[in-house]
Amino acid sequence: FLAQLTGPGRIWLQTLPLSRLAHQIAEYLREELVRDGYALEPSPETEQEDRINFNKLRFIVEGVKKALSTHTEFMLSDAVTLRDKNNEPVIIERMWERTEFEDIIRSIVERTIPYCDDAMKLANERAGITLADVDAIILAGGSTHIPLVRELVTQELCASDNPSAVRPARARCAEPVYD
Repeated sequence: FLAQLTGPGRIWLQTLPLSRLAHQIAEYLREELVRDGYALEPSPETEQEDRINFNKLRFIVEGVKKALSTHTEFMLSDAVTLRDKNNEPVIIERMWERTEFEDIIRSIVERTIPYCDDAMKLANERAGITLADVDAIILAGGSTHIPLVRELVTQELCASDNPSAVRPARARCAEPVYD
C-alpha cells in the first residue's frame, strides 16, 4: 500500500490492486471448463501456451466483471477466443449472476480493507491524521465500480449512524465517490 500526504488535510491512499479479481474469476471459469471436458489443465510442458490461454480467459472475464458492475446477471457467450490443448474451440455459454460473482471475489475485496487501516496508521504516525479527519473517499480504477467494493468500503470506512459499529472513527462521508 501507499499513503501519501498531498496537501493540508488531503491523503492519497492506494491499496492492494484489485486486478487479482480477474485472476480469481478466470481460474474459477477455467476449472468449470475443465469439468466440462475441455483440455485446459496447466502443465509444465505447455506452460507458455497455458499462460496465453489463461490471459485470454482473463480478458473474457473482464467483460463479466464490467457487465455485473451495472447488471445483476450477464450471459457470457464466446466461441472464438479460446482453443484447448487438443485445438478444440472452447465454447462458453454461461449465465453469471452478481451474487455468485461476488461470492468468488469477496475474500480478495475483504483483504484490501486492512491495507487501508495500515495506510491510515501511517498517516496518523506521520501527520496525526485519522480516518475521522477524512472528508471523502475516492474510488479509482475499474474494479472499484463493482457494487461489492463500494458496499464494503462504505460499511468499513464511511460515516455510520450505527452506535454499535465495530469501527468508531470513520470518514465524514456517507459513501465513497468515483474519480
